[in-house]
Amino acid sequence: MSRTSRARRLPFFAAAIIAASAGAVAVTPSAAVADPAAEPVVVVPDAKAVLNGSAADLVADPVHQQVFVSLSIPASVIALDHNGTVKQTITGFSNPGEMVLSGDGTTLYVLDGNSTRTIHAIDTQTLARSSTVLPETECPRTAAFTGGKLWFSYASCTSIDTGGIGVLDPATGVATTGILTGKPGNLTALPDRPDRLLFSEWGTGGMFRLYDVSGETPVETATGTRPSCADTTLTADAERVMAACGDLEIYRTSDLTRERTITTPGGAGQIALSADGRFAAVTDGYHPGADSYLVYDLTAAASAAPVRKYTFDYNTSLSPDLAFLADGTLVGTTSQNGTVTVHFKRYATKAGTALTVKAPKGVRFSDRFKVTGTMTDGPGVAATVAVTRTDRTGVHDLGTVAVSASGAFTLPQIPAVTGVNEFTFTYAGDDGHQPATASTSVTVKPRAFDFNNDGYAETVTGTPGENLGDDSDTGQLYVLPGTAAGTTGTGSVAIHQDSAGVPGSNEDGDFLGEVTASGDFNGDGYADLAASLAGEDLGSAKNAGSVLIFYGSATGLKTSSGVGSLSVSTSSGYLGSSMAAGDFNGDGIDDLAVGEPYAGYYGYGGVYVWRGSTTGLSSGNREYHDAEDYDVPGDGNTSELFGYSMSAGDVNGDGFDDLAAGAMYDWEVKNWSTGSVTVLYGATYGLVSAGSQFFTKDTSGVPGGSGSFNPDKGDSSDMFGAQVVLADFNGDLKADLAVSAPGSPVTGTDGKRKADAGTVTVLYSNGTKIATTGAVQYTQATAGLPGNPGSDDFYGGTLAAGDANRDGYAELVINSAGDAFVTVIPGSGSGLAASKAKSWTQDTPGIPGGNETGDYWGSSLRFIDVKGTGYMTLIVGASGEDKFGALTVVYSTSGGLTGTGAKFFSQDSTGVPGAGESGDGFGTFW
Repeated sequence: MSRTSRARRLPFFAAAIIAASAGAVAVTPSAAVADPAAEPVVVVPDAKAVLNGSAADLVADPVHQQVFVSLSIPASVIALDHNGTVKQTITGFSNPGEMVLSGDGTTLYVLDGNSTRTIHAIDTQTLARSSTVLPETECPRTAAFTGGKLWFSYASCTSIDTGGIGVLDPATGVATTGILTGKPGNLTALPDRPDRLLFSEWGTGGMFRLYDVSGETPVETATGTRPSCADTTLTADAERVMAACGDLEIYRTSDLTRERTITTPGGAGQIALSADGRFAAVTDGYHPGADSYLVYDLTAAASAAPVRKYTFDYNTSLSPDLAFLADGTLVGTTSQNGTVTVHFKRYATKAGTALTVKAPKGVRFSDRFKVTGTMTDGPGVAATVAVTRTDRTGVHDLGTVAVSASGAFTLPQIPAVTGVNEFTFTYAGDDGHQPATASTSVTVKPRAFDFNNDGYAETVTGTPGENLGDDSDTGQLYVLPGTAAGTTGTGSVAIHQDSAGVPGSNEDGDFLGEVTASGDFNGDGYADLAASLAGEDLGSAKNAGSVLIFYGSATGLKTSSGVGSLSVSTSSGYLGSSMAAGDFNGDGIDDLAVGEPYAGYYGYGGVYVWRGSTTGLSSGNREYHDAEDYDVPGDGNTSELFGYSMSAGDVNGDGFDDLAAGAMYDWEVKNWSTGSVTVLYGATYGLVSAGSQFFTKDTSGVPGGSGSFNPDKGDSSDMFGAQVVLADFNGDLKADLAVSAPGSPVTGTDGKRKADAGTVTVLYSNGTKIATTGAVQYTQATAGLPGNPGSDDFYGGTLAAGDANRDGYAELVINSAGDAFVTVIPGSGSGLAASKAKSWTQDTPGIPGGNETGDYWGSSLRFIDVKGTGYMTLIVGASGEDKFGALTVVYSTSGGLTGTGAKFFSQDSTGVPGAGESGDGFGTFW
């Protein structure tokens, strides 16, 4: 295709060159500093010990940080530490059963109730054992320690229905039986409350009896009936009795009447109270087949579900013994196949706090993003979570983030280091809540166009009109290195199809480099380059077009080998007329959308998406969308040029990039060409039809409306969608949409109609999609914007967006072809701020050169980070400068773009290969 014919299909721009905007939002690198002293909170895991035998009872010894377990088979008492390690096995028993600690914790009493009728006393520090033998007819069953004495209930060794209560005086070692007579039962007491000895008869329909044993003779102070109860205990204030009687029953000790019932699903067995009295733990049924420990918050409603449930295999029997350690750990035993397992359940008396966190799988280096999380069962607004980031440079302390009342928390981030960044969130816990931790990883992709990942983006331009040898308009690529001082011509390289290792060969009208895009297409941490050959012939398919893929490496672009080529054989499709890199399937590797706007019946157009992978882009791994497909709005009328412009960005913050595709000659609304934009949303399998959006100037809520197309008045089409940009203009981390219509008529300040003056429409994301609420149409008549509308200005012929001043809001740059200047509108928390807009020309102080007719300064625009500072540099192409083209590099500071230090490059610049020739188009990079 000749340059002349290509110019005729771009009627809105005298130079026949329109730039494709990058659309990415530039942001500030993180300044997090490693803090080696930062100590992560360690969540102590549960522990357990496995013993051979059959368990009878369990007692916690808080004084010596140990737990005792009595085994009836083999007859022994096992002492364990709080990690489940066996300290000692104590023998010399016949059939050890219930155990009780003395009030000062120095002595463990073990009832040996069979024929030996013995009460053993074990020194809890030395673990030495002594014994007291009871009369031959009295076998001890249960015991309680209070008032400095051990009270025990015993049964007749020949009949369980008769027995009584006796007392052992540790001072003398003498045991006295027959103090009280009657049925045997459970005893419950508090060491320092001799006025509260609770006796619960065994059997159904028995009695509660409360005794005051502070004097010489026990005095019964209250009596009450109760159902069959497996276990009882007194609350710490001795004013309540907790009883496992099928359900969990609470009685007043004053009169032994029932005060409250907590329904337990499987029938309460053994019971234990936490040291602060807030929590009660029960075995879920004390019959065979029971399978859970349940923990109840006693401050909750009677109908409340347990706050903790520890479930065991159905074939596991729960031994009837539980205890709380001082730190809230619940200790219990289970039995299965002749073994006893002692379980240490940490944090049983604390809410089961949990953290879940979510982040995009991959982000561009320059894109701000958020890691979001949820805390469940936490303290709410009083909580904070500490955050660390681990990357290839080490561990960085990021401080803390607050948790809202709903449990949500958010960590805004600006990528500082490429590669895998792991974020770890830690909640330290408190008296009522468990500590918790959660992690997520984000792959930070390299800066766009930073091919060697040295932190400085390279400046890439094409010379699509370059003649090489006998081939005219074959085109060539130029790569100018980035450095800490900015773009430099030193070390620049030129690449064409006759370069070693590059597929194909130079041919007339290939237009290499007219469109370029960058992404990490193989996930190796180096930016890669896609370069168009829109006029490439493929066999008999003339002007089918193709795309070359150059992969980055530690030494820069690889050109001598491994260069990829993407193509489809559609005659006059001009594949590669537009491109956009984005991660549309959320796998952390960039994909490449490639426009084929002239494909189909007289050019209704289409878009191919090649999916990135660890092996890069390949011809077979792709999807296709066109204006005639069921999966995008539009009916595929002739000459729509769907896919003429494209931009990628995440509109809804779901971690999948979305794609805006313009069809600048769409005939959808009027019976003449007005133009449209389709937004396709990313998902696991790539861009999908569900939820896609379609906009024209006549869409409800879109300001302005389409102009009346009147060729007799010199009109071009409105060309709504000639340029599209997805970028975050208001800092909500959701991409907004800017759409140009450079052929729109505008009423000038003189009140007259200006054909092809041009407009730019901005539609903001509402968090889930592009919305029309708050949409704004900009023209050169908009208050605050420089210039005046004029015929053939083609305002919006080129767009670009990027965060020049690193404030979190993208600037929008608009080229006005007829005026030879660009307008920069800064972003803000409320969106683009037209009142702060500024125009830039080659006559602006600091900008090299000067305005000249035919320069086409601004015909290409791109934001990249050439200095590695996070302040985005604006690259301005002037494809007609001195007839062969040039580019201007405009740097940025915290104050935004500045003319200070701006640089000018052409093929005649030091270090840049070759020499400028008329029509080369250096400075073309759409």
